[in-house]
Amino acid sequence: MKQLSADGIKTEGKPAQVSADVAETWLSRRRGFVPPLTVEQAAAEANDAAGTALNETSLSEKIANLCSRRAMELASLAHQAQIDPHWLDALIADKRVECDIEALCRIARTLDIDAPNFAGRAIEAILRRQ
Repeated sequence: MKQLSADGIKTEGKPAQVSADVAETWLSRRRGFVPPLTVEQAAAEANDAAGTALNETSLSEKIANLCSRRAMELASLAHQAQIDPHWLDALIADKRVECDIEALCRIARTLDIDAPNFAGRAIEAILRRQ
């Protein structure tokens, strides 16, 4: 067992290794260290991203933003989500459309965001148009 640096970190094996707990403790004392998200934090962040953005922007803007972040065209979204492209075009154009929960959930899954949260807020946006 060797000691690494002035911090007295003990290493094991060749090449030298340290445990994740030791490494995280050491890193947390370094300026600029950003700890990784836990699975729960990542899920909460995804929920917030889907919900908050729909509160701050229109449904069409939200879908357009999510598509642009993924370098995805609307036609590709419609194809991958297996939804009618005309329905998606009307949805994006803020026109009246039928509330299709399954289609909205497929959009959310294709865009890798929380489906129940997105679909619920999208239904609310669709109903407010009427």
